[in-house]
Amino acid sequence: MKNTLNRRHETKYNITANDYDTMLKEQNHKCKICLVSFLHAKHSTKPFIDHCHTTNKVRGLLCLHCNAGLGYFKDDVDVLQKATTYLNYFNGDKNELLAL
Repeated sequence: MKNTLNRRHETKYNITANDYDTMLKEQNHKCKICLVSFLHAKHSTKPFIDHCHTTNKVRGLLCLHCNAGLGYFKDDVDVLQKATTYLNYFNGDKNELLAL
């Protein structure tokens, strides 16, 4: 896969092209959350650099959907857990919603 890290990313996230390539290899060229392949032409997704918005520390490479999802939930673990509970409830686990 062609290295898509550019100077803006190097400056913004304080990582080198080598760091980026290492992350891609360690993640087997897949999203760290949903495991969609960055190499599969059907998905045509590129890796997005996920980072903590407080510390700016890079956490990994994600697909567009997972990266945007975390952003929409503002990286709030409590809200994400409530969303999981909500989905579990509507997927058949009626006891889940009691936890909210």
